[in-house]
Amino acid sequence: MSRDGTDGHVPLPGGQRELADLLGVTRVTVNRALSRLRRDGLIGPAENGDGGRIRVLAPELLSLRAAPETGHSRGRGPGR
Repeated sequence: MSRDGTDGHVPLPGGQRELADLLGVTRVTVNRALSRLRRDGLIGPAENGDGGRIRVLAPELLSLRAAPETGHSRGRGPGR
C-alpha cells in the first residue's frame, strides 16, 4: 500500500451498511468478515480513532486472502 502512496488507511464511507449494500450481503456478514480480518491481524482501527476508516496492517496477506481459490487449494490435488 505504501508504494501506492497511501499510509495503509482505507476509508469506509457509509460504514458497514453501505459496504454490505455494495457487495450484496448483510451488514452482519460484513461485520463478521471485518472481525475475522482484525482477529487474524490483517486489519486494525485507524490510528486516529476514525470509525470511518480501517488500517491495513498486512497488505500482502490481505491480498492473498482476497485471491480466488484454485483447484489446488485446501488439499485438493490436480484432477480432483
